[in-house]
Amino acid sequence: HDFANWGCAVIGGFVYDGCAMPGLVGTYFFADYCTNRVWTLDADQAGPPTVTERSIELFGATPASNITSFGRDGFGELYITTLAGLVYRIEPASGVAQPCPPLVGFTQAISIADGGQQTLLIEAGIAHAGEVYLLLGSASGTNPGIGLGADLLPLNFDAYFDWTLSSANQTLVKDALGILDPAGRAQARVELPGGLLPPSAAGLELSHAYVTIGSAPGLASIVTLISNPVPLGLN
Repeated sequence: HDFANWGCAVIGGFVYDGCAMPGLVGTYFFADYCTNRVWTLDADQAGPPTVTERSIELFGATPASNITSFGRDGFGELYITTLAGLVYRIEPASGVAQPCPPLVGFTQAISIADGGQQTLLIEAGIAHAGEVYLLLGSASGTNPGIGLGADLLPLNFDAYFDWTLSSANQTLVKDALGILDPAGRAQARVELPGGLLPPSAAGLELSHAYVTIGSAPGLASIVTLISNPVPLGLN
């Protein structure tokens, strides 16, 4: 290819795994420092990689000048930085972002032999800022779930559920019990050491969801939010 047309320095980015643009999940963003062009690469295993230029889509007629890096926040949304110190957040062309579900999980499966970690991002919303959250789990699915008054917690009661209820923040699930920050957010994680479970556990799927706990004057603590479940496969 003509070097002048392709630029001078590739600026590596990230694979998008956020919530705002579900149609781009799994695509890799990268750019060129000199031409200020931005592309995505979609490595579809069913065919050859597809490269799509996004420069006009992102910046219109006034491109960012001298792109230096990409960044990614805790919810998988991407940012572009320039030599001049400007920071751009990549957003949907419509300007309307798809909201993240209350619970987002990164890493869909963990090897029993090698171990690993799943990060769980809690996005309860500012209305729940300062409330207590409790992350719970089930090893037997999400249906029919557990009734909490008129609401339904999408986890089944089993030994793992009982363990996460009685042993929050111990061993396997870290930061499962805590206080939501001023934005109504928190982060928990499932940490599985290699060799902790027997090989027979391969194929098991764990599910996690959380509740937030508030209070009303003169009343005992009450559940104010129940999240969606997030799966974690063991292989």
